[in-house]
Amino acid sequence: MKKTLITGIAILILVSALAGTALAFGKKSPDLMRGIRINGEMYMILLSEKYAPELVNEWKNEFTRRDTLIEELKKLREDKSGTDRIIQKLDEIKSKLDTIEEKIDKGEMTREEARREFGKGLNFPRERGRFYNMRDRFRKNWGPEMDKNRELSQKFNQAIESGDEAQIKAILPELLQQFKDMNQNLEKQINEMKNSKP
Repeated sequence: MKKTLITGIAILILVSALAGTALAFGKKSPDLMRGIRINGEMYMILLSEKYAPELVNEWKNEFTRRDTLIEELKKLREDKSGTDRIIQKLDEIKSKLDTIEEKIDKGEMTREEARREFGKGLNFPRERGRFYNMRDRFRKNWGPEMDKNRELSQKFNQAIESGDEAQIKAILPELLQQFKDMNQNLEKQINEMKNSKP
């Protein structure tokens, strides 16, 4: 039992070290990130097989579901129509500023007139509102959620380090529920993105 835990911890340390090294050198290798994900999945499945065999299939299903949701999210993010409209609007604003600045330099317009002129017609597309809504929702929902996840992760790490089998067995269902909740939140995000498309 201790040998399995020590091996698992050694694998996690090695993977973490490799990830840290790659990130320190500014490399975001998809293969490295995929390897970290696969090793993490395998570690949770192995722990479940040993301490909570009734959860193994649920873990596998949730990992598959997460991968499917991430692929769907990637496809949605590839559609840059909203971003393109924002960039186009920013280009229009820059052009307007340049024109106003030229008029001020030539004495054709005062600074007060420039302020009034610049303020006309500066409405961003609705993506700005979506961005603020997403930011506010993240602050409201994910802040407390992240604290809760961090606490559970710390409890789990302590249980692994101490080799407390009862604690590991008790935490595994909580970790699975946490993972299910993350998948649910990802699914909500995808649905919101789909529904907010122009």
